[in-house]
Amino acid sequence: MPNKTLAAAALAIGGVVLWTLWTKPRHAGTALPVEVSIDVEASVSAAYRQWARFEEYPKFMVGVHEVHQLDDTHVQWRAEVGGKEQKWRAEIVEQIPYMRIAWRSTSGAHHDGIVTFEKLSETRTKVVLKIHSDAFFLNEQIGDASDEGRLRASGTLKNFKDLLERREHVPVS
Repeated sequence: MPNKTLAAAALAIGGVVLWTLWTKPRHAGTALPVEVSIDVEASVSAAYRQWARFEEYPKFMVGVHEVHQLDDTHVQWRAEVGGKEQKWRAEIVEQIPYMRIAWRSTSGAHHDGIVTFEKLSETRTKVVLKIHSDAFFLNEQIGDASDEGRLRASGTLKNFKDLLERREHVPVS
């Protein structure tokens, strides 16, 4: 009797594992999510407004060549990933002014993410970037894809901080 119970439990567990594998979403892959953050010397509204300028992403996003806003909720990306040019479309799935912007790819390379803005003071904001992308696995010679993703995300936030703080300190005419 214990052997039958053990066998039934093993089959049930195996069934759950197989079901999970077979019902993965279209973009589910082996990439691990990456989360990085940075504090910037800028107001929440300034940080949010800069990030919401989708077509300016090449000014601060590592590896991004161009982003075209197709409509209010869709953007087309072109970026270099693993030494190869990749294109994809993404949908803005959530945009709460001065709080967060979330997106997910709808075609091409898998690239989903969310950026949040936390007010630290009137002139200081914490920016948190979370990305989940299988794009780093397109070239197996890159090495550890999660390290590559973390390096890109950290570089992106550093560039964002530099761009934003330069703009914040330029006198407005």
